[in-house]
Amino acid sequence: MKTQTRRLAASPLAGAQPGDRLWVRENHWLFGRWREDGKTTTGRIRRVFDKIGQTTTFEKPGNDSMAYWGGGPGFTWKPALHLPRWASRVTLVVEDVRFQRLQDISEDDLGGCCGQPEAVMPVEAFRQLWNSLHDKPGER
Repeated sequence: MKTQTRRLAASPLAGAQPGDRLWVRENHWLFGRWREDGKTTTGRIRRVFDKIGQTTTFEKPGNDSMAYWGGGPGFTWKPALHLPRWASRVTLVVEDVRFQRLQDISEDDLGGCCGQPEAVMPVEAFRQLWNSLHDKPGER
């Protein structure tokens, strides 16, 4: 079971406090209908998806249930960023917040992290994972 997550101090999660509830966002399928909504600044047709009710699913629906442009209502894929709170299946409760320098993280803190078995050198696995995720200047 994962009990820790690490984020940069500048992350939006840096302001989390014990007791805060965080909802997990996932890619999902939303039920509704596509419609035309005027034109874009370049003259192309702007299409918007109007949801119908609060129907969402996380499994891909069958092709006969899909919403296509010009068709009837159905499901369309939405990225995790657009998952509303009411549709979230997982809520995490913050138990503790602490700031720690990367160099101060112990091997015990890293046990089983990074998708590696504990027999693999956890410090090196974490270093490689961190560097692959944070490649901008000032993030390392």
